[in-house]
Amino acid sequence: MESSLSSLVEGLANWGWSPGAPSEHERVGPSLLRIAPADPREYVEQMVGSLMAGESVVLRPQGLEIEEDPAVPILRGFEPRADLGPCILIATGGTTGGIRFAIHTPSTLWTAAQGFAQQFRQWPRRHVSPLPLEHVGGIMPVFRAIAAGGRAVFADYKDWMEKAPSENELPSIVSLVPTQLRRLMNSETGLAWLHTFRCILMGGAPLEETDRNRARELGLRVSPCYGMTETSAMITVNPPEAFLAGDDTVGLPLPHARITLLPPEQRIIVMGDMLCHGYWPVRPDFSRDPLFTGDRGAWEPAGHLRVLGRLDRMINTGGEKVDPSVVEERVMTLPGVTEALAFGLDDSDWGQRLVVAVAGELEVTEDAVWSALRETRRPCEVPKTLRLWPWRLPRTGTGKPNWRRLRSAFETDAPPAAE
Repeated sequence: MESSLSSLVEGLANWGWSPGAPSEHERVGPSLLRIAPADPREYVEQMVGSLMAGESVVLRPQGLEIEEDPAVPILRGFEPRADLGPCILIATGGTTGGIRFAIHTPSTLWTAAQGFAQQFRQWPRRHVSPLPLEHVGGIMPVFRAIAAGGRAVFADYKDWMEKAPSENELPSIVSLVPTQLRRLMNSETGLAWLHTFRCILMGGAPLEETDRNRARELGLRVSPCYGMTETSAMITVNPPEAFLAGDDTVGLPLPHARITLLPPEQRIIVMGDMLCHGYWPVRPDFSRDPLFTGDRGAWEPAGHLRVLGRLDRMINTGGEKVDPSVVEERVMTLPGVTEALAFGLDDSDWGQRLVVAVAGELEVTEDAVWSALRETRRPCEVPKTLRLWPWRLPRTGTGKPNWRRLRSAFETDAPPAAE
């Protein structure tokens, strides 16, 4: 048994847990089992037990029956590489949607957990996770807690909006996405819970400016991170003290990650043993060493990384290239606007048709947004279509834009529904 798997087994034993038996009912391939129990403890125990038995596993939504799982046809043809040993497949949709799975091993995830534990020895060792276990952000608190000699605790963040914390809550680190943070800040008991955490790791998507400002006003110990499923979650962390002091970067690289910026577009590229070994279905263009992300970044003087946006969001409309962030920044100058997202839709005349989705307070009008959009010397930067949402744009459970709903809104004349 490899050392990372042995460490997981030992960590579970310290919690009074033990590896579970593999479930033949969940078999979707010759050496691939689904992990989908509704109970978090059973989920983790079954994952570790299956890996110990030499089975590769795929993490699926808790409680999802195999007969109802739309990914099963994709997974049936999975063939593990002999040189990797048992694998852990974790779904990643990317920015364009369409399910695929990053191929990890216990070793890749354990490397990331050790790097975090090494960097933050003084932080609490109790990790609270209200994120779904099938996501990398949901399963990694288990690895981090064991690497730090601590304990993982599973919770439903919605319960925190109903019941106040006790006076003797243990010092903890919590992993959240922006949607969860926003909802908890808007709840009296949710806010009380947020104040109990020594560190609020924030991933999944960037925090909007309004949420960053509010979190600082409330004195919340938010810690923005950067990472993805392919990198075993976070590879940079900005400590709460820096965030509260006004630092809007994603912090310094963790010990297990090496990050460089590739000119001329300053693409973020990543190296390290925590990187996934590829995708299922296979992508022939995959590069592991290094991993070329779709993000562009910049180094701040203190060595902190600032993520500037997605390279693959560049829009080609009528032969002109448009950076959607330029359009979004113009809209965000309007009072009352909370979010803006510009993107391209396939168009027979233009190649791509530039559109913009805007969310704001009820006082924000389309006329005001159009006025801001037209303040440019480049006509190609003026969208063809605008849709206005009250308060918030539609997002997925992990805080990323819900592209299906966003695109659908531009294909109908019905006004967007409130989130």
